[in-house]
Amino acid sequence: MQGKHDPQLSFFDLVYDRIPQDHPLRQMKEVLDFSFVGELVAETYGTCGRPSHDPQVLFRMLFLAFLGNWSDRQCEEQIKYNLAARWFVGLSLDEHVPDHTALCRFRERLGPERMAEIFQRLVEQMDEAGLLKRSVQILDSTPIQADVDESGLDWDLWDGQGPVGGSSDPDARFGRRGKGKEGGFFGYKQHMAMEADTRLITKVVVTAGNVNDAEVLGQLVDGAARAVVADRGYDTNANHELVAQLGQEDGICFRCGEGRAGWVRRQVDLELSRQRWQIEPKFAEQVRRHGLRRARYRGLGKVTFQALMVALVVNVKRLVKLLAELGLLGRLRFGPCLRWASAAA
Repeated sequence: MQGKHDPQLSFFDLVYDRIPQDHPLRQMKEVLDFSFVGELVAETYGTCGRPSHDPQVLFRMLFLAFLGNWSDRQCEEQIKYNLAARWFVGLSLDEHVPDHTALCRFRERLGPERMAEIFQRLVEQMDEAGLLKRSVQILDSTPIQADVDESGLDWDLWDGQGPVGGSSDPDARFGRRGKGKEGGFFGYKQHMAMEADTRLITKVVVTAGNVNDAEVLGQLVDGAARAVVADRGYDTNANHELVAQLGQEDGICFRCGEGRAGWVRRQVDLELSRQRWQIEPKFAEQVRRHGLRRARYRGLGKVTFQALMVALVVNVKRLVKLLAELGLLGRLRFGPCLRWASAAA
């Protein structure tokens, strides 16, 4: 049975006043309302039995785990002893902290589909608030190394399409990021769309490592954007035609000297294509600070959950900065619906 947390703090929780007003977790909590998560997972709980931990508390714990690049056990320990972390998840000083097994079970309840709904809800509300400019959309991908022992892999199946012998992850595949095996990896790809003006992530798709970038453009492209920018990995006639049908400016780089029958050499707006570099720091942030270099879990669904959670964390960090720059920090709140401070009072 789904439990409901009592937000009432005790007398001893006055110590939370010591958390600085400009602390990043205080700013994030001011911006985000995850109360809708309980409704999202309600159908996964029974109607009788002992009450569970509040889904909102568990989701905030997961958010912190990806923000700090902590394991489930590390997250549990941090919330026990870190005052700001405990306050962020909404626990009183004398309340029990959900253990790492509760986080694992909740992650299973949430799954990649509900996680995608949470991510998309934030994107839609940012658009509703007028934060998305819908100008230039940049597309690219980054590899995610599978959580396997690569020494036992059958590297003779480099170009194979089926499960790889010696792998404990049935969905991971060999992929390339350059020429030859030196540029190869075993795992998955995170395909991402980012808005150039705001550097906010608008779409995330995860595939096996052997999926060509060009095959995913249709799932990433936003028809409302003015232009699409991507590297030559997306350079196919079908992709250029799709961008033209959407009435968007085409900033997909073309390949030189292909010499294939029916290949169309297109002129690309160089000023537009030069904006492509802006997506690389966003990938670097996810990989270096939030653990996207290597999969935490095994299986396409669970790695998709990881990539979406990392993208959500990165977007929230960027959202706080944007609101502060616009003087809207503390005036806008995202969650079940977009609310202005006056409406929330």
